[in-house]
Amino acid sequence: MQIELGFNAGNGFRNQPVVWDSGRLVNPHICIIGMTGAGKSYNLKRFVESLAATSGSHSYTAHVFDVHGDLQFDNASEVLFSEQTHYGLNPLEISPDPHFGGVRKRTRTFLNVIGKVSRVLGEKQQSVLRNLIYDTYENFGFHMDDPASWVIEQGSTVLPSKERFYIDVPYEDKSDASALGARWDPDARCWWCHFDDYRDGLTRWPPKHFTRTNPTLEDVLRYAKHINRCTFLGANSEACTKLEIVHKKANSFVRKRLKSLATQSGYTADKEAEELERAKQRAIESYTEYVNSVVSGKEVDQLLKYDSSDVLASVVDRLENLNAVGIFKAETPPFDTTKPIWRYNIRALGIEERSMFILFKCQALFEKALELGETDRIRETIVIDEAHVVMDDDPDNIINKIGLEGRKFGLQLLLVSQSPEHYPKDIMTAMGTKVVLGIDELLWKPAVGKMNIPLDALKWIILRKRFLCQMKWVGQAQSAWTYTYFRPINDTNKTQTGARS
Repeated sequence: MQIELGFNAGNGFRNQPVVWDSGRLVNPHICIIGMTGAGKSYNLKRFVESLAATSGSHSYTAHVFDVHGDLQFDNASEVLFSEQTHYGLNPLEISPDPHFGGVRKRTRTFLNVIGKVSRVLGEKQQSVLRNLIYDTYENFGFHMDDPASWVIEQGSTVLPSKERFYIDVPYEDKSDASALGARWDPDARCWWCHFDDYRDGLTRWPPKHFTRTNPTLEDVLRYAKHINRCTFLGANSEACTKLEIVHKKANSFVRKRLKSLATQSGYTADKEAEELERAKQRAIESYTEYVNSVVSGKEVDQLLKYDSSDVLASVVDRLENLNAVGIFKAETPPFDTTKPIWRYNIRALGIEERSMFILFKCQALFEKALELGETDRIRETIVIDEAHVVMDDDPDNIINKIGLEGRKFGLQLLLVSQSPEHYPKDIMTAMGTKVVLGIDELLWKPAVGKMNIPLDALKWIILRKRFLCQMKWVGQAQSAWTYTYFRPINDTNKTQTGARS
């Protein structure tokens, strides 16, 4: 794959094309540094389209994260992401690879990204959230120590319906489900409720799927709310369900009595009163059975591992805030798979939401690359505009991991930012190619030290006319900065001084 960066301005090399060649470089990663107005967007577009055009016959995709919504490409597929779109990404989707995937790794990645981008969770909150995610995976059939359970059939979905939310109710629980408002669909042979009614006691039963599928953040939130209710009431799921049925029966009884008094109909609501008494008796029996079942003192571990109800409630609040962001959805974005450039328009998202979106997606792309194995060609390029929002010195940051290991697995980084100060040292040293379009004078001295650029070279740059690039070629001990023009030089009207290769 090749990119014609510009034309050499050095003596002895004048007007020779400066060509980026993935086959001759130590690694394919590129960073572009340029102040506002230096032409970052123009050159980013030029680079990405050149990569796609020279990718050959093999499969290649450039994933462009467009934070401003202004990057236009030829032969690209664009998808807009916002709170209102019905598709997004699932941060809990498991990688089935027995070495690089699994429940623990996915949970650890989720907690790391959340802690990096938003307010850091306390130790107790982290522990509670970790246990909630573990238990949700277990409920969906993913066992931490069984890699065979991490493999699922593609295309698994909830039973389709625009009006009905189907739930997986065992036969022995049908009376409880009915008492809580669920209804039986004889055609689908499944219990259902309206979407807005799937809350409180009904969340005891998970959504009904054709086959097993990955849990989502919303599934964790539902389970967390259910555990929060059980913890608050000091009982198991069955006893809590029976208690909620008592409340529903009591509400029905009071409603009928008030209506009778208001209309003077003489209706006594004896039937409702009897149903209420039976519901109370079942709740008492259920609580009694639960208490009598405690023989070893370990029966309450399921609740105690969630610490206190206050900590659990704070985690539920955090999950609700994350879920409200609107980017964590199970439905796959509708990209055109025949197009080599996928443009993720994330302009509508806030800064934290953009960072989470990019980091989770990069993690998924890295895991996919690991599963495909090592290769000597570029399979996918990750293009991040305003990359400073996702870069830091943390070695666990997925951007750092891709910078160090992505080359072997066909994964390329193309990072764009305004200042060399935005790039951590490890990221900067991992870049096989550096392009400096022009930086503010206040940053010249830091750039001289951080990037080993001669000060005179920075002074030589003219925005949108000439720039500097450095490429680390295979077999070279040192990499010089190449003085480069965007267009060939007219020798009869020379404008550069001291240019060299």
